[in-house]
Amino acid sequence: MKSLSAKKKEGTQDVQEKRTVFVRNLSYDSTEESVKEQFSKFGPIKYVKLCWDKELERPKGTCFIQFESNQSALDACAESEILELDSRVLNIDMAVSRNQVSQLVEDKKLSDNLPRDNRNLALAKEGVIYPNSYEAEGMSKGDILKRQKLEAINADKLKLLHFFVSPTRLSVHNIPTKLADDELRNIFMGAIGEIPGKTKRTNIIECRIMRDLTRVSGNGVGKSKGYGFVEFTSFDLAKKALHAVNNNAEIFPNGTRLIVQFSIEDMRALKKKKERNEKSKFKNSNFKSKLNKINSQNANVIEDDLDNKKKIKEKNLIKVHMLERKLSKRMSQDDLISTKHAPKNKKLKKLKK
Repeated sequence: MKSLSAKKKEGTQDVQEKRTVFVRNLSYDSTEESVKEQFSKFGPIKYVKLCWDKELERPKGTCFIQFESNQSALDACAESEILELDSRVLNIDMAVSRNQVSQLVEDKKLSDNLPRDNRNLALAKEGVIYPNSYEAEGMSKGDILKRQKLEAINADKLKLLHFFVSPTRLSVHNIPTKLADDELRNIFMGAIGEIPGKTKRTNIIECRIMRDLTRVSGNGVGKSKGYGFVEFTSFDLAKKALHAVNNNAEIFPNGTRLIVQFSIEDMRALKKKKERNEKSKFKNSNFKSKLNKINSQNANVIEDDLDNKKKIKEKNLIKVHMLERKLSKRMSQDDLISTKHAPKNKKLKKLKK
């Protein structure tokens, strides 16, 4: 018979190894058998434990599922807010230990009494892995040093008040040099439950690897600098992607682990970029003509048909956002060209003439 300490150790080990998930929004009619049947497609399951409300004598609508492998748990988390059971869309997250739950409760109490963090400084710790922690097992010394260096750089930046942590944009380091932008996008699409090539409208706004345009290959692609950025439509998706991809040794065959953190942004640079985008909108004749067309459509909607009017205006608003995104993407590509080498490009054009 196992001792109490042995049981406690076994109970926390699966959480540390990230083999147990916590499921919310279950139907009260769902049973352990029906949950096990639905989740067994991700891999072998050790047990399913429904959470029970003793006072009301009914399920709480939540449960714990322990898988035999970490990959099965990750695959299940990737289906969060997609997977359905008994007509309910399920919310799936990695389970945390009791000590972590207590700490989270205490942190919430403290945060409720503190002034609002407009710079999102708490997010700077997301994705940080300490050398002696469980997550650091199997990590190379080179990766540990890279992480420590990045953390020191980020800490120095955040000492200045014009820097803040973006809640929707991730910075990705340790990217293999031969990895293409589309391949990086596919990794993060999979992390949020999207299927590359099948998902029509992705929740990824931007995905690009930073490149050295002075060292261009025969295909016209600059050499990778080993880091890039991925931006999402919401904070929840960005956080989900971070936890699925960061330090994951199973993404690449050689065991390379990506370093993923919330991106630290400069308010001044973003303000200048926004001003440039606004100016370029009205200088761009194509944008102006399309915008005028949309505005005329809005003006011509029949006033009596309120439902139709609302639908058309919403549709046209989406068109405007799509135009702005295309223009912003084009501006971002222009920003990649170094001003240092602009004169050389002009000389090349003159020689060609």
